[in-house]
Amino acid sequence: MKAELKKDDFGRLLPKPVVFSLNGRARKIEGGFRSYEVRNYATIVPSNSKGDKVAFLQDLEFDDGSRELRLCYYIIGQRGRMSGKWAWGQFALFIPKEDLLKLVEKGKEKGIV
Repeated sequence: MKAELKKDDFGRLLPKPVVFSLNGRARKIEGGFRSYEVRNYATIVPSNSKGDKVAFLQDLEFDDGSRELRLCYYIIGQRGRMSGKWAWGQFALFIPKEDLLKLVEKGKEKGIV
């Protein structure tokens, strides 16, 4: 199942819609994978971006019934085949403290935190 995001949770319009999967799998430390579903999420376009990054606070439910939170982001690619397209942010998220607090507050409103 996929979701499409045209605005963040604060009403900021994104330059192009972010389309992302609500299902996935995560690698286990001891080997293998476990499947998950994104049950809910909150989003913000951080003030340290030009609208080319969107941060997510996600509530994940794994196939064994356990739940965890994930802080992640998508960014508009600058090079190669991802140039001009939304790409999964595979490195650490940099976000101003005030924006992180707003994202967590929005997560509380949505029942994620």
